[in-house]
Amino acid sequence: MTDLSRLADMAEILGALVVIGGLIFAILQMRNIRQQRRELAAIELFRFFGNAEFNRAYEKIMKMPNGLSTAEIEARHPDHEHYAMLICTTMENIGVMTFQRIVPYLVVNNLIGSSTGLLWQKLEQWVFDLREELGSPGCVRMVPVAGGATRRESGSEREAGVQGVQVVEAHANRD
Repeated sequence: MTDLSRLADMAEILGALVVIGGLIFAILQMRNIRQQRRELAAIELFRFFGNAEFNRAYEKIMKMPNGLSTAEIEARHPDHEHYAMLICTTMENIGVMTFQRIVPYLVVNNLIGSSTGLLWQKLEQWVFDLREELGSPGCVRMVPVAGGATRRESGSEREAGVQGVQVVEAHANRD
């Protein structure tokens, strides 16, 4: 009976090792799937930035002077409001994907990091005007920014870091 009891003990140990091995394998597979999902999202992001419409919008907005209001954009560049909306909604979507850690911040920063601050300078007043017009201070809230700082406006700007994503958040009721 000692052989049978020794065999049962070994089977019990082997069963526990199989369960532990299965858990480790499952964890590794989940990490792998998550990494693949991030890589696919990054590839799609890269493809989108190669999109002709986005590139046209980017070119048009970058040629505008900084801080034009909605009225000034409509007067000087009637078709640019469409481009401004495309840029802002794209940046907001990228900010959400980065904040949710769908696309790693480093990937976003490498693809568009230097441009986002410049785009924000161009469109900041337009965004404030849009928020006021819609009565929605939460409209166009998230824009990824390079440089590790989050700008929050409430009368005066102050810098504060946000882990993983940089967000430009401004309130419609600024001074």
